Amino acid sequence: MNYKEAMALVMEAQMFLGLLSTPDARWKSVQEWLRLHPRWKKKVQHYTTLEPAAALVDLKQWICETAAIPEIILASSIKPEMETQATAAIERLQTLYRDRKAEDTKPAAQVGDWVYDDKPIPSAHKSVHDYQQQLKAKKKRRKKTA
Repeated sequence: MNYKEAMALVMEAQMFLGLLSTPDARWKSVQEWLRLHPRWKKKVQHYTTLEPAAALVDLKQWICETAAIPEIILASSIKPEMETQATAAIERLQTLYRDRKAEDTKPAAQVGDWVYDDKPIPSAHKSVHDYQQQLKAKKKRRKKTA
């Protein structure tokens, strides 16, 4: 790898951090970006556990290792305002992941004896039961036509 690859990684990082700098950086847009750039997924998840300054240092080291260039060359192309923007974006990323984790761990709302399931994914039991009902209905239709 070379300087060109390092700059490509810096540009990808800037795109991702720019996505987080918008006021409406949402979970889906971050996940969509990570789907399009799979080599960043583990790094981004790791950065949610680090302090923002440590995450920025790790990001620089990773770019240098991936592109096989010395850190001084990368440091010469990164401006101080880029570093402050990156640190702020990492903080927003951490907040986004923290909020999402808190949202996922909320208990289901209860209404009287009924429990409101706020997750749209059907349970395995419901989907198997639905499938069995569909098969029974299909067999009845075949018997009527035969």
